[in-house]
Amino acid sequence: MDLTLQESSQNLYEKGEFMEGFHVKDADPFEEWMHRLRDQMQDKMTEHLQTSLDTYMKQGKLDDAKALCYRLLKIDEFDEVIYRKINGAICFR
Repeated sequence: MDLTLQESSQNLYEKGEFMEGFHVKDADPFEEWMHRLRDQMQDKMTEHLQTSLDTYMKQGKLDDAKALCYRLLKIDEFDEVIYRKINGAICFR
């Protein structure tokens, strides 16, 4: 995927989760579907962020890489790989 397109989709995702705050009374199958789709979208966004991060690191765009690391940590604050990549972006400056 084109890096500009990835950035656009990342910015769109950060406006909020899929159907955030939406609820249908007594509709458990719908709720399950919505949560499953929300999780899939978050996984896909994480993949896009990690791909962009790797691209920025290879291009030497360390400030951009570091910013993406912090965005990824908002999704999973315990991701040790991202902490290592932050350290790499800082150390290779």
